[in-house]
Amino acid sequence: MTKERDTSLALLGAPTWGIAMVCAIFIIVSLVVERVIDEIRRSLYTSRNHGALLRAFEKMKNELFMVGILSITLLMGESLFPKLCLPRKIYAAAPLCKHPLEDAAITIEEEPSACQAGYISFMTTENIHDLHIFVFILAAVHIVFSVMVIVIGTLEVHRWQAWEAPAAQKPENEVQIAEGGTRINHQITFVQKHASRNKCSSNTVVSFMIAFVWQSFRWRMTESDYRALRSGFIRHHCPANPSFNFHKYIWRSFEDDCKRVVGVSWKLWVYAVLWLLIDVTGWETRLAVSFAPLLFFLVVGAAMQQVLTKMANKIRDQHVLVIGTPAVMPDDNLFWHGRPQTIIRCIHFIIFQNALSTAYAIWASVTFPSYNCLYGTPATLGIRVAIGFSIQIYCGFLTLPVYAFVSQMGSRLKKSIFSEEVNLALREWRKRAKKHVGKAKDNLGKNGARDIAVPLELSNWRPFSVS
Repeated sequence: MTKERDTSLALLGAPTWGIAMVCAIFIIVSLVVERVIDEIRRSLYTSRNHGALLRAFEKMKNELFMVGILSITLLMGESLFPKLCLPRKIYAAAPLCKHPLEDAAITIEEEPSACQAGYISFMTTENIHDLHIFVFILAAVHIVFSVMVIVIGTLEVHRWQAWEAPAAQKPENEVQIAEGGTRINHQITFVQKHASRNKCSSNTVVSFMIAFVWQSFRWRMTESDYRALRSGFIRHHCPANPSFNFHKYIWRSFEDDCKRVVGVSWKLWVYAVLWLLIDVTGWETRLAVSFAPLLFFLVVGAAMQQVLTKMANKIRDQHVLVIGTPAVMPDDNLFWHGRPQTIIRCIHFIIFQNALSTAYAIWASVTFPSYNCLYGTPATLGIRVAIGFSIQIYCGFLTLPVYAFVSQMGSRLKKSIFSEEVNLALREWRKRAKKHVGKAKDNLGKNGARDIAVPLELSNWRPFSVS
């Protein structure tokens, strides 16, 4: 306690100009960061082509707000947790590292403590400060990774825009012999690329393994894929409007997906706590663990590739590659458990896991000496960080854009079929309709009249099916 009292009294002897200068530096830096964030938001808001970045940016602002709350909580805990005492045997159970445990105990004993003999502080002030640093590193890494995915994915989806105008037109060589059953070129190419080669490869497990390996070398959306899936989508969902701007719909869907994969939900925070809990002896910082997010992304990519394989096999088996016959047919049963949205949840989790493992490695390198189990050499740290960035590039270049496209092959339309303004107007209209129906029911019950005109039951009405 004497050391803490001496530290606090030291501020009383500090010069006022020094105190004012430090406070001014903090305030100036905070104002500059706040102004930069506001300028970025304004530039994204005025640009109609950066809707995905704007939505993701708003989520990141919420994430920074959450980090600020965590920071305040940790600062409040600096005066509470050091006063909590635990028996030494309990404290020694499940250590983060085994080898430096004695050194850690000596360091803790050297600090002022109110604990009696045989007991040790639950968490020292220095430990809480180290956790404080970890929270900020995790937030910074996750924001950088999220921006990478969105920027790279935006460029990839923008590349598809050049295919929309040609796909909306009927090439002459596809309609010259309609009555003879001319085969549609882009559907033939789609089947040749994605259909199983033999009966063995048609097996679900075998086709998944083939897709897992095959996607690493040739998995990128091509114009034939775009045309085939666009044709199936329009024939299934809007056959009366063959000139439907499919790319614009894909773009809005991609913006919605970007909003879902950035930010950290409470479930992911719970997972982060559990991840720290089971990191006994630092096994999670091993180099092999860094490849786990990449493995997960390959599994998700194989699942999406298998969706295309199933559709191609169905076209091939039914011999429907003729004009006027529906070919690529959207269906929820093509996805895991009939739920296309499961994939985007997996992508969100993998992005957070990649940021968590990368931030953990960086934190270990800047916090602890090189002899501990969490941090080996600068070369190991460089490899882990390079793996983390490579995984994000893979996600932004392939996984997230392809999901925005393949997820349209579900049985139901997404809410992005309408613009954000229309969706907002429909939600407000539905709220008013439900309120009006409720009042009408109450009046009917009070008056007991049977001849009151009651509006249609709009509370269960949906303007469109959403996935």
